[in-house]
Amino acid sequence: MPFPHATVDLLGGAPVNLTDFAAGTDGDPAWSPDGTLIVFHSIREFRNDLYVMNADGSAQTLIENGADDDPSPNWKAKAPA
Repeated sequence: MPFPHATVDLLGGAPVNLTDFAAGTDGDPAWSPDGTLIVFHSIREFRNDLYVMNADGSAQTLIENGADDDPSPNWKAKAPA
């Protein structure tokens, strides 16, 4: 069962919800290598889409409609120049 994405302060803080479970079903989060972004699936309006957001949950942005072909989104390292 998917749940809203949350972060927890490792020094004993309370969980902080990053996504609104009522807005859809969110799952498969993956942190960017630098820790500033999170990519995740979200079923909103009966469609499995791919979103990215800031690490604090702000600026949730749709990046791919109908992301059924990408079951576990992840980040790729940049090739050296």
